[in-house]
Amino acid sequence: MTGSVCLQQHHAMLIRDSHDLATLAQVEVLFRRVWGATSESPMPLDVLVGLAHAGHQVAVATDGAGDVVGAGVCLLGAEPSSSYSLLVGVAAHARGGLGAAIKRHQRSWARDRGASTMRWTFDPLVRRNAWFNLGRLGADAVAYQPDFFGEMADEMNAGDRSDRWVLVWDLASASPRTDLADPDRNATWRRAIEGPDGEVAVLESEPDEGGLTTTWVRVPDDIVALRAARDPSVPIWRELTRAWLGGLMDEGHRVSGFTRGGWYRLCGAPAQTAVVG
Repeated sequence: MTGSVCLQQHHAMLIRDSHDLATLAQVEVLFRRVWGATSESPMPLDVLVGLAHAGHQVAVATDGAGDVVGAGVCLLGAEPSSSYSLLVGVAAHARGGLGAAIKRHQRSWARDRGASTMRWTFDPLVRRNAWFNLGRLGADAVAYQPDFFGEMADEMNAGDRSDRWVLVWDLASASPRTDLADPDRNATWRRAIEGPDGEVAVLESEPDEGGLTTTWVRVPDDIVALRAARDPSVPIWRELTRAWLGGLMDEGHRVSGFTRGGWYRLCGAPAQTAVVG
């Protein structure tokens, strides 16, 4: 069990790399449950077997009863110094630290093989993932990619566009960024734009002495629940965040943090993005 890690979370958990067919079959079942896949699997068993056989990592977390409750797939990158975290999934009842532990396990594995960075993607509208990736892990959002995966049919993504942040994680020096507070909505702002829930969703400051603005963009509490309910606000949230997050990144702004209250902070030259909302 090379690279095994033990942690406590309700019950004893063991994270290890696996090549075992029966265990990988349990990983596929777990991924199906996490993503709500009813037809195509997020990661078919034959792909898992092939990736493990090719020297990539399939990390598996098991509880005290030996059941698979979390897993992650990490690839060696095209460049010797890079790696790619393809996906991490944790059973609902086992969340609360296990996802971060699997990510740290991936980091150790990648660093042992000479990688200094790790890349992956996530949906900008999923608040809990933004907090996890940008806040708890301290990864950097380096690009906004519209319709990254094309149309997706699983329960988690169905009914929405597959826009994604591209992240880069410095495996040697990244640290949590969890102390950013929500913006003061009562302050004076250059622009304040309402979201589909009737609350302010975009706040843009006046340029500072250096000619730079700070823009805050809020995402909904739970976009996955809104999708499941077929809420008509879903495409409006996507349009708004694509315009402001993607638009600002295209103009040279950079994401400098994310708050627990669901706000991205971006800094850069004054925005020319069209008003949406």
